[in-house]
Amino acid sequence: MPATELNRVTLARFNRAAIQILPDRIVVLYEFTSGLELIRASFGAGYWAMHEILEHGKLDHSRATCPDRNGPRELMVWEPGHDWQRVPIVER
Repeated sequence: MPATELNRVTLARFNRAAIQILPDRIVVLYEFTSGLELIRASFGAGYWAMHEILEHGKLDHSRATCPDRNGPRELMVWEPGHDWQRVPIVER
């Protein structure tokens, strides 16, 4: 999963995700069908709690005006022979 603005301002190298496997989908920060087709992407409550803290000095916008307020804007996809590709998330 690509770095978020919180990764960039806190210099955190990785996103942490809890994976939940349901009978008909897999939920991370991103929700997929069992065939790994993207259904939707969103940020959890922890992301927004940290965003609110960083609004007081590190970020110049609120959640309401955040470019990512509807969720992540892209996904990294591996394509053999093409390496990692950034793929925009259209349904948000």
